[in-house]
Amino acid sequence: MSSEHQITEHLHDSIIKKKKSIKPFHRVHAHRNPLADSPSTNPITPQSLDWKLYFPNGKPAEMLDIGCGWGGLVREVGIIQEKNVLGMEIRDPAVQYGLEKIQTAREKNELMNVWIIQCNCMKYVDNYFVKGQLLKIFITFPDPHFKNSVKRRRIINPHFAAMYVYLLKPGEGCCIQHLM
Repeated sequence: MSSEHQITEHLHDSIIKKKKSIKPFHRVHAHRNPLADSPSTNPITPQSLDWKLYFPNGKPAEMLDIGCGWGGLVREVGIIQEKNVLGMEIRDPAVQYGLEKIQTAREKNELMNVWIIQCNCMKYVDNYFVKGQLLKIFITFPDPHFKNSVKRRRIINPHFAAMYVYLLKPGEGCCIQHLM
């Protein structure tokens, strides 16, 4: 076999491997109405939640990523922290993609402290956590909803700010990152 043929075959194999490692294209709407009813099942109270469903150690989440999207931040925080980290996202395709990544890592005995759930945080975040349970809340790139007619859809508003303070341990904080 000629060296040119070997090089071509090697390039072809490396291209195939790269294609497998590239994030698959998912058609996901950028926004979803947070005021609409969602099909997901949520606990009635934080005490009725079995954390063993999400974390093998059975301990409750201590960090929360609201609107976690594809789960990149949740996974990165889970790598550098030993605390349980929960991501909440309203869009199902994004949750499914994030869970695939977490399941793949868990097969290698990694990211045992990370999970993502589909949840409308504007309606159900207080059904998951008791007062003072969280060490940190992450909110990255929230939809600003500039128009006054839709400002009630903002995830950051006085009502939710009070809810975040309620969920955080005294002295802990909320990390908000935005483009504005």
